[in-house]
Amino acid sequence: MRRNMTGDVHLKTNIFRGSDDPERAPRLSLALLRDVPHFLLGRVEGAYDITVHVLFPYLVPAQDKFTSLTKAQLSCWLNRIFHPTVYRYCEADYTQYLLVNY
Repeated sequence: MRRNMTGDVHLKTNIFRGSDDPERAPRLSLALLRDVPHFLLGRVEGAYDITVHVLFPYLVPAQDKFTSLTKAQLSCWLNRIFHPTVYRYCEADYTQYLLVNY
């Protein structure tokens, strides 16, 4: 779950970056995809070289370079968004291998 994108795919997107001053709002800037907070969802079956990542461009990373989601961020995303969605739209034979919560 903590595996990051390392390849430089030369694609940029908007990201919010914090400043040293906590009173200032995060500022919008361009960043490579690997520097956007993300989560490795998995690999495409039959195509091992293709990975699927979920990007969180509005999540301000603690440092200038993204390393991984914190345990609190990961727990919040899995328990409040990912698991409820999977359990709602997928049948039990798919969800039986998922943990109930993070």
